[in-house]
Amino acid sequence: MNVPSNYGFDPGNPAPETVVAWLDDGHPRAGSDSYRTVVMGNQREIVEFLQPPPFRRGTPMHATLDRSGPGSATVLEWQEVHHHDIGLGDIPAHWVSRQGRPATVQIERLVAGIEDLAIADLARAVLTYPTVAMRFFRAPASRTHHHAFPGGLAVHSEEVARFGAKMLIPDNPAHGYEADLVTAAALLHDLGKCLPGVGFEAHEAAGQKLVTLVSQRLPDTGCQQHKDVLSILAPKLSREASESAVRRAVRHADQSSAGRAASAIAFKGAKSDRRSSFRTWSGAVSYERFPTPPNGVA
Repeated sequence: MNVPSNYGFDPGNPAPETVVAWLDDGHPRAGSDSYRTVVMGNQREIVEFLQPPPFRRGTPMHATLDRSGPGSATVLEWQEVHHHDIGLGDIPAHWVSRQGRPATVQIERLVAGIEDLAIADLARAVLTYPTVAMRFFRAPASRTHHHAFPGGLAVHSEEVARFGAKMLIPDNPAHGYEADLVTAAALLHDLGKCLPGVGFEAHEAAGQKLVTLVSQRLPDTGCQQHKDVLSILAPKLSREASESAVRRAVRHADQSSAGRAASAIAFKGAKSDRRSSFRTWSGAVSYERFPTPPNGVA
């Protein structure tokens, strides 16, 4: 694009700037196809596109903005952002709930700590995928049972990743690779819960399907690392599911995270610290807390 020479010399006629803009609204505004709502940084703004992008809502792009006019900023040109150029820290703040914000920071660190590049790219690409980025960090992990608050899905997934890593055998020769698989699979195991139109009962198959779709768009598509992650994410009765130490670690960590959160809900405000219960959508759940043994007693 050739920028006219008069840009930038007049304070009221600034030079065009290139920013990362996320489409926050895929529908026309003001009766015209050229207007879209975008997020730049933490600010939402209605801008005019000279050529409207064919992207879905939530897609990031490099947009060159012209703010010299009296009205909305004009997008002179745009280009879709490569998945390597987008990280979890670039997700707009209002797509992340207040309760889920600390978990978002921890998840970003967990993904950055994955040593296998193919696994790290897959986890990052899935979590920044348009449909996921807009919902994952503000969706609940369950209706009422555990982590049933905005952002609970991110908090639960981060806990499963931490708990699962501790369940692996440290002196196993494949410990590093298994730890990478646990981290990625734990972060993505409940992915289907944030997808529109997917019930909580069918979330496993829907989540694996989306991970498969994203993996097919990556340079390493079809590699063994992606197959291993998809095998762990496969529903229980699926032919792709294969029992392994990593799959067991993720499953037990999932149960541990959910159980601890549900127990905390059950005993919150309870008169007795021995037994309590609370009601879920599928019925009442009862919890029993055993007394702490005296010092010196195993």
